[in-house]
Amino acid sequence: MGGTDLHGHGDVAEEPPASVVNIRLDGLRTFSTVDDEGEPVLVVSDGETTIEFSCGLPGLSDVSVRGAQRLVDAIRTYQAEIEQRQRSVASGPTGQDGG
Repeated sequence: MGGTDLHGHGDVAEEPPASVVNIRLDGLRTFSTVDDEGEPVLVVSDGETTIEFSCGLPGLSDVSVRGAQRLVDAIRTYQAEIEQRQRSVASGPTGQDGG
């Protein structure tokens, strides 16, 4: 399946698909567990919506490793953008800390 990363860290889609669920970062919790076959599973939840990341049919394979790496790269890019924008808002229009 093609990725939706628009920053060049994987398969590039013309447009991201429509969102089906929304996960709030302020209540985000992560859980690492294993499935019935003993393979690692990552569960992400904000208390209302829960998503499970697993290796799926390919199992512990290069394809799964590359998929996990695309996710890590996208999350790092997203975190950096949020942090940069938060700093910009916190510094205010005059470049001084507004807090």
